[in-house]
Amino acid sequence: MKKLLLLLLLGLLLNSCQHKKDHFDWLTGNWTRMNEAEGQVTREMWKKISDKEYQGLGFTLQQQDTVFKEEIALLQENENWVFRVTGVQEEPVDFPLSSFNDSEFIAENAQNEFPKKIHYKAENRQLIATISAGDEEGIKFIFKKDGL
Repeated sequence: MKKLLLLLLLGLLLNSCQHKKDHFDWLTGNWTRMNEAEGQVTREMWKKISDKEYQGLGFTLQQQDTVFKEEIALLQENENWVFRVTGVQEEPVDFPLSSFNDSEFIAENAQNEFPKKIHYKAENRQLIATISAGDEEGIKFIFKKDGL
């Protein structure tokens, strides 16, 4: 009986650990860029669709005009996660995740002209997104969650 209980508890623990690593719930919500150019507002809005899909929308306004818009998503395909960008190029562009944990991820696509690397990180109640051509520092987007 003790062995059965121990096996049950161990199975639950292993399942909860694996389940947690695939969550990007820290990304959900509405975010406003803090380091934006004068006269512009950039926002990202993320929502969880399921344990295997998160959808986002990113856009930049200049006064009342939308000057940039993209649909973004994190999708689990088979056992792998993909960051998908739609609306910037003619076809959606996938960036397979090369690493992730419970507060950040790195997605890369060496075939894409720019960016080749996308890094999202939750840090100090902020969301920091960095896009780059690879190894260099890149362009940082520092977001604050709306309502905080």
